[in-house]
Amino acid sequence: MVLADYANFEIDEDANGNPILRDSDSGVEVTFTEDVEISDAVAIAGALTADSANISNLLEAGSVDVSDNLEAGSVEVLGALTTESADVADNLEAESVDVLGALTTESADVADNLEAGSATIDGVPYTEKADLTGSDGVLVSEQVPDLAITQTFVVEDETERLALDVEEGDVAIQEDNETTYIFTGGDPSDDDNWSVIQFDVLGAIDGSAITPASVDTDSVANSDYNETVETLSGSGTLTADLEAANLVRVEATGDVTIEFSNVTSSPPGNSVTIYLEDDDDTGPHTVTWPASVVWDGGDAIGEIPESSNVEASLLTDDGGTEWRGGISGEDFA
Repeated sequence: MVLADYANFEIDEDANGNPILRDSDSGVEVTFTEDVEISDAVAIAGALTADSANISNLLEAGSVDVSDNLEAGSVEVLGALTTESADVADNLEAESVDVLGALTTESADVADNLEAGSATIDGVPYTEKADLTGSDGVLVSEQVPDLAITQTFVVEDETERLALDVEEGDVAIQEDNETTYIFTGGDPSDDDNWSVIQFDVLGAIDGSAITPASVDTDSVANSDYNETVETLSGSGTLTADLEAANLVRVEATGDVTIEFSNVTSSPPGNSVTIYLEDDDDTGPHTVTWPASVVWDGGDAIGEIPESSNVEASLLTDDGGTEWRGGISGEDFA
């Protein structure tokens, strides 16, 4: 019997469980003994080609154990089992077989069955994916990179600091100026790529003007208020440094000329109180003021009385372009 002469085959079994190959048109049957396997009796790639058999009938689910009986070499996937000879949707579930013969990620353990480099997951090569531990989804510790540890260097001066081989985030303690720097990235030999780390809060605000606006309040309250006093002694030109103090004591031993330095123009308001005394009791001593000072009533304080004293208060609201002055007291005993 040439199987290719028959068009439609189906598989059945007899009362003893032996497989029967039956042609549904002619009624011809072939019964196989129990020690004969289907794979030995039927060569799918030869006699049962797509032209000689209805594969969808022959290979029904349950009638052939594909994994046991369709040995490698007995089925030419792209020949005998083409889409023309088999109903893929019925017999080959989409989850278990890719039509072109590839295993999809749903049907295989990627780690076991897909060789390195042969698959991607969401566009990323499988070999570049991290593994998870169990059902809790925690990364495997061995696959987590080491934490970047910031290094700290102690250097003598700027030259040594700028010569360091560092990475972003490294710290350098420079001893000559007692300053700590952090490297912000780029070229470590460029001082602009180092930022100062400020630990001394008082040092950070030293010399800065603290105003209601800078502390986000409408007023500044002090329970104890003190001012620095600058003392000028001698004769001739005596300069009051308004950056050093706004209370000035002049201990005159002769005629004096008063001048101002470091008058701020921003903000433009400034004031100074000057106490003048005849320090050696050799007075009176004449007092000469800057031309920018105008006096209350036009009467300037022109001298320090012998063995006495006088106090002047001066105010500017334009950064020192003009000072308004007046006597606030005299002959204090």
